[in-house]
Amino acid sequence: MPSGRPALPDQNENESHSRKGFGVVGGIWEVPMARSETRPVVTLRSTAGTGRSYVTRKNRRNDPDRLELRKFDSAVGRHVLFREVR
Repeated sequence: MPSGRPALPDQNENESHSRKGFGVVGGIWEVPMARSETRPVVTLRSTAGTGRSYVTRKNRRNDPDRLELRKFDSAVGRHVLFREVR
């Protein structure tokens, strides 16, 4: 009995796109990015001794030494130097 609504697609059509790690975000297919050895994830720890830390990625080709950035430490309430820890 027709109800005026368009027919729903078969479930079998959608099953081929339900692979783990893939999904539709805002109407665009999202494919997970590959991990790279040239851009490792590093932790930046505050030199103010508060234990506050940030997590970021760095490029080993541009920054082969340990990374040092001035960032905001909420425990101190000002910008302080954050150094990379391993």
